[in-house]
Amino acid sequence: MKFKNNKVYKFFPDAVDFKVNNGEKVIYDIGLKKPTNQNLLGVLIRGEEAYKYTDKKPKDIVNQILEELDVVFDGNAITSYLNEFEYENWGDHQFTLGTWVESFRTRSKYLRTLNESLSGKVYFAGEAIDTSRMLGVPGAILSGYSSIDKLLSE
Repeated sequence: MKFKNNKVYKFFPDAVDFKVNNGEKVIYDIGLKKPTNQNLLGVLIRGEEAYKYTDKKPKDIVNQILEELDVVFDGNAITSYLNEFEYENWGDHQFTLGTWVESFRTRSKYLRTLNESLSGKVYFAGEAIDTSRMLGVPGAILSGYSSIDKLLSE
């Protein structure tokens, strides 16, 4: 554990976005702007970058990430680690099957088609069809509002 003036200190910044070829790898302060005194580090890996970790057990993934972070943070990751972690593989969840889509890369004509109702009876919502391209939960919510608006106005 790292101490400064007899207090545990956070050795990592609020977020670090690692350069990867295809996908995303970010470490971030989970407790940022939340009422906690704990230093909690989150890791998000998605896309092809995640394949480097998928054949490993969660504990082995944590150890590999700690080793990688030790290179960046001068050995502070492993020496600060308290042997506690939560592991979540969103790709294994029945209703998510991953993190988020990249609808900002979807062509506008496809978004228009995806936003059309089926016979004025079935309306779709979700981040993938959010025309404001907010992504994630905000995009899903906005697309839901849009679908409700269409339903009520047709």
